[in-house]
Amino acid sequence: MKRTFVNQARHDRKILELAKRYLSMGYHVFADARGWEVPETINGFRPDLLLIKDNSGVIIEVETSDSLPRDHLQLHAFDRFARIVRNVKFKVVLV
Repeated sequence: MKRTFVNQARHDRKILELAKRYLSMGYHVFADARGWEVPETINGFRPDLLLIKDNSGVIIEVETSDSLPRDHLQLHAFDRFARIVRNVKFKVVLV
């Protein structure tokens, strides 16, 4: 099941908001959004945001009420990666 139009718009706005915020904090930002460098896949999935700064990284996945139940494999893959790779954190943002 895909996101509703409203939830997709919320999702996309939140990605852009976070990308701009982290860019202003000095991170190199990769965002799965138009106009941004696209993040590489991690364990077979592409995160919404990948942030790099000072030898550390943050993976951020933005979820909506209709995507959260179906994206558990993706979330698990990012969480597993962050647990294995030193200095990488994983965050889920619910909108």
